[in-house]
Amino acid sequence: MMSRVYGSGIPCARVVPTLSGHLYLTLNLEDEGCKNPDSTGQYTHSSYVVRLFEFIPGKILQSVPLTPGLCYKVGVLAGRIDTELKGFDHSGLHGNQVIWHLDNLPLILGLLHMVDDDGDRKMVHDVIKTFQTRVLEHLSEFQQGAIHGDFNEGNILVTEAADDDRWRDDHDVSAILDYAHNGYLPYIFEVAIAMAYMAILSDNVPPQTASGYVLAGYLTKNDLSDREIDLLKICVCARISQSLVIGSQ
Repeated sequence: MMSRVYGSGIPCARVVPTLSGHLYLTLNLEDEGCKNPDSTGQYTHSSYVVRLFEFIPGKILQSVPLTPGLCYKVGVLAGRIDTELKGFDHSGLHGNQVIWHLDNLPLILGLLHMVDDDGDRKMVHDVIKTFQTRVLEHLSEFQQGAIHGDFNEGNILVTEAADDDRWRDDHDVSAILDYAHNGYLPYIFEVAIAMAYMAILSDNVPPQTASGYVLAGYLTKNDLSDREIDLLKICVCARISQSLVIGSQ
């Protein structure tokens, strides 16, 4: 998936092959924190898959002031990636029980006890039920494809903007890192996740304004139906609920 994104001209961390030409290697390493040998006098070890990625220069988005222009550019990049990945599929994109995937939102019901505030727990419960009825029961009716799945402020890289930047911003969105949460999922999940994180990050931009600019940017690269756009609000609420509950652990 990352190779496909890179091949389309979008900056992406590429895997550096091993000396034998493989994209990863398996190492047997001593378990972290293991200080005492087992009954045989040996330290315990586990096997780990190791990959080396190329370095991509830039700063993460959360380290610079958020602007409407940056929100718009985040949406453009998300839409561009989703469009470039159309027609791409892989078995690894299917059947994963990733708790952060929006189609797995009901999994956080078992974690609601971690949320201290009664009002927050009820709000999240209501969001889950509404999301199940309006979105999850109709998944097959939405446009789907390979998506990045985690457009958050810690994964988005920015670099210095050009002098002729139309938004007169100091920074430009340059790349997205961390493809661990990718999947073959509805496109509304991709843009809703980006909208949610920009709304949360928006100290100096009103949350709804930040989200709106993300959507505007996304729609320049990938179309959504009126029905899909109407469902973005509950999808944004679903992602914020995930962040609240999983972050409470």
